[in-house]
Amino acid sequence: MAEVFLEYGEYRIRPGRFYLVEEPKPLLSYQLVDELLLRGIPALVVARNPPRQVWEIPHPAACKVLRLTKQPGENVIDPKALGILAHQVTLFLQQETRSVVLLDGVEYLITQNDFDAFMKFLNNIVDIVLDQGTVFLVAIDPRALAPQQVALMERDAEVLRSS
Repeated sequence: MAEVFLEYGEYRIRPGRFYLVEEPKPLLSYQLVDELLLRGIPALVVARNPPRQVWEIPHPAACKVLRLTKQPGENVIDPKALGILAHQVTLFLQQETRSVVLLDGVEYLITQNDFDAFMKFLNNIVDIVLDQGTVFLVAIDPRALAPQQVALMERDAEVLRSS
């Protein structure tokens, strides 16, 4: 049986897995990151909105945050720059092989690019995650996407639905 990083309610989070977290607001996603941080697992959070609007970082030194915005600033990534975003995620994963990455802002990335470009980016990150034991959480609101888009994302993921 695979190692369990975290048991949280009905959820079992294992390293080297891609989890699609389907919820109207990314509350469960951030709760899972909180719990992993509390267990000493370093985190990278990529978010559309400043995470402080959703969540207080319990261990800020162990959590790197990148914000998706066109506004200049520190620790920001232009949402159209999927290559740069992929590079930043890859650098983090090279430094922190047993870690968690949360992508919160999928709908925004899709509107700023196109779905095919987003899926290429997502598949690239999933390939890295599966090889090295990282937990990859992707928060989506399935109501905001076409059913075919959700189905394509679910195909390679373990789906967690917020209750």
